Amino acid sequence: MHNHIRGDDPLRLVGEKLIKDNVAAMHASLDVNTEETLREAVSVRQRPASDRHRIGASGLVARNFSWKLMKIGINAVSEQDMHALLATVQAMSSDDLLLAISYSGERREINMAAGEALRVGCKILAITGFTRTPYNSRRPTADTIAEEQATRSAAISSTARK
Repeated sequence: MHNHIRGDDPLRLVGEKLIKDNVAAMHASLDVNTEETLREAVSVRQRPASDRHRIGASGLVARNFSWKLMKIGINAVSEQDMHALLATVQAMSSDDLLLAISYSGERREINMAAGEALRVGCKILAITGFTRTPYNSRRPTADTIAEEQATRSAAISSTARK
């Protein structure tokens, strides 16, 4: 949707487009996930720590989500640098959660992080697209599905208010 926002759009129209996109993203996520998957994803709130890692186009989404988690008291880290990402994952334990956000799920970096998280016993929650991807096929804690454009637009509209 954010690709449909034009520079000459009146501000009210921009707001309406972003609201519509946010609601569409929430409906799409509810439509494709079972109640069990949603409950498992919500369990992230009960974890002692939450490390979230972002790569590529999902970076803005991860950073925005980490800010929101920190506002409600959940320890959240969003890394972009590959070396920092892997170092952080290697220091994680079975009490931690790797929230892997990638629409394509095909980035080598995020797959390396997911592999390392599994090796150290860390739980994984993947937020990814509708297709089977290398890291959601590893059977992470849950596969929560999001539509790429809508998710990015939601992050942009939220970040723009800061």
